[in-house]
Amino acid sequence: INSNRKINKKPSTSACYYICQDCLVHLGDLARYRNETVEAEVYYKQALQLVPTNGQPYNQLAILASSRADTLGTVYFYCRSIAVKNQFPAASTNLNKTFSKACQSGNSSPPVEKIAKAEFIQMFIQFHGCIYLAQDLNVAKPLTEKAIPELKTLLESDDLPASDLIKLVTINLFLLYHIASLDDGDDYDSLGKDDHHDSWVVTLDFTMKMLQCFVERATHQDEAEVKNSEDSSLTSILPAIFIICQWLKANSPSIFKDDVVTDQPQLWLDFVNMLNSFAVDSGPEKSELFPVKKETMDTTGLFL
Repeated sequence: INSNRKINKKPSTSACYYICQDCLVHLGDLARYRNETVEAEVYYKQALQLVPTNGQPYNQLAILASSRADTLGTVYFYCRSIAVKNQFPAASTNLNKTFSKACQSGNSSPPVEKIAKAEFIQMFIQFHGCIYLAQDLNVAKPLTEKAIPELKTLLESDDLPASDLIKLVTINLFLLYHIASLDDGDDYDSLGKDDHHDSWVVTLDFTMKMLQCFVERATHQDEAEVKNSEDSSLTSILPAIFIICQWLKANSPSIFKDDVVTDQPQLWLDFVNMLNSFAVDSGPEKSELFPVKKETMDTTGLFL
């Protein structure tokens, strides 16, 4: 070995990022083993900021959420771990197990406190689990009829913060991404052409109904709510609306040829009214009402 030989080649920036991310993930794991969950979460989130297209940090955050009995967070982070450029291999298996458990416990009673929110999240996860696991659609369809009224109630009472709404929308769009990806995979034949189409229609219809709820809440606020930007529900709802609009834009023009999207006259009328109200009521001094930066960070690397 020639010790005098100079090595001029430097590692690439991306390689350094991956190494640093791996170290942060392991530090997070060590903290989690010590039951220092807050410290572990900090390490995992720092790791995903380095390389948001790598699924491992999201998988670890899902494990952390599961240890806290946070089913919504667990499913959300497993979805994020899959819907990226470099998905974490174990995430699909973990998501299957989580959905299976949620579907099996679908009839159990939720906690007494905040029963409406608990019921809604339970139905939401069960619905998406039925579709994802290719179970009976006759079980999934009634869940949408029950979940949407619950969602409206929760939005009216402002019981769902922006972080929860972002998780709900992301999980929903992930399911559409999953169904669409079956066209190119082996699972398409096992699901069946008719069931595949029906799954898409039912899930997309649920997406549009969610958007309808968001837009209705945004356009039917009291003037006092709008004047106080900190208390306005717009600060919670707009990020969710923004993400759905970004998905519609990314999948246009084909998505706007789908009857489920076009056959929503009241939705699009309310949507136009909402945009027109922004043009009249908003200005530079009300920019806080339009929080588009945070949710963009929250969906960085998302592959939908």
